[in-house]
Amino acid sequence: MKQRIKKTALFMLVFGLLITSISGYFTFKQYELIQHGQRVSGTVTRIISVQGDDGTTYKPEVTYTIGGQTKTYTPSYSSSITTREVGDRVVLYVYGNRATFGGFHAGWIGLTVALGLGLIFALGGLVWMLRHLKRYDTYARLKRYGRKITARFVRKDVTSYKLNDQAGSIIYVQEDGGERIFQTHPIFSDFSIKWLEEHVFDVYIDPANPEEYYIDIEKHFGEPSPHY
Repeated sequence: MKQRIKKTALFMLVFGLLITSISGYFTFKQYELIQHGQRVSGTVTRIISVQGDDGTTYKPEVTYTIGGQTKTYTPSYSSSITTREVGDRVVLYVYGNRATFGGFHAGWIGLTVALGLGLIFALGGLVWMLRHLKRYDTYARLKRYGRKITARFVRKDVTSYKLNDQAGSIIYVQEDGGERIFQTHPIFSDFSIKWLEEHVFDVYIDPANPEEYYIDIEKHFGEPSPHY
């Protein structure tokens, strides 16, 4: 059996690593700015409001003096609430042409959220991918070393799981000449009851653990898209 990594899991992993890398880079730049920047005092001279589809957002414009020159700093981020007012004195860290507020502010919140989401996506995708590979490794082992029996279709149930808006189905098969019934994981393939009734399914059972088995649905459907 092929060890096919689920595209969704791979996408989650890559997307998570991308978000983590980008937010990690900006976090490092902020840390570098605070560590090496010059601490100066500035004054809020204006509150900039921007009307958008999601409401109004605000960000302060700060004037400060460094090296005998008066400059203006406006953060790249904005917030739905404003905690500063015109005339407020604020602490800035200035390093080259870059500046940032001292202390914890909305910019840090955004970076923290982005890092958290990136890690969640990356770890979630990695776990999903490893589980997928482990499951296919198990199927390959069972197909090679398991006790093979044949079984015939009993019934199918439509599940609430969906892939590309197609509901998954669980197929139940019963051992030829026996009473034991086996079931597949949700699969997303089109088939008719008549077709299922006409085919015999190979089932591979772990000799050491009869509760672990693999129904070779690939033999008839090609490689399925199971839902985990």
